[in-house]
Amino acid sequence: MTNPSLLSKLLESRYSGLLLVAFVIGLYILQTKVISPFVETVASSDVFQEESTFDGKDLSQMAALHCNHFVQDRLGASDTIEFTDSGHRVWQLSNGRYLVSSHVVERDASGQRKNIAFACNIHYTGGSQGDDPLRINWTLEGLELNRT
Repeated sequence: MTNPSLLSKLLESRYSGLLLVAFVIGLYILQTKVISPFVETVASSDVFQEESTFDGKDLSQMAALHCNHFVQDRLGASDTIEFTDSGHRVWQLSNGRYLVSSHVVERDASGQRKNIAFACNIHYTGGSQGDDPLRINWTLEGLELNRT
């Protein structure tokens, strides 16, 4: 720990004002010549760039289609549900992630129609177009169903 007598001597000396000015100038030089250029270099580097696994393509419609398949898997019997081509909203979040909001109409055993709103959070992982591209290229990260 600092000796209080040394600190008090430093504060009372005639060079204390000069030391304060030198300290402020030193901080200014450190900020402008070292810290700011370093921050600018890091900010302009690839560190903050998103990795594009989909080559800049807009996959919003594909995201909606794949979300429909995930909803169909969750609800089960495909002959009792109807998807519409309109009314869905798709947001591209970042790095191949999409949020899809839409609805589906389900018919129960008596033929009565019920709307089910859903929100689906999926991620396009890229990769090859194999035998089952739904399972290879898309990952379901969240699915919320709301029967109305």
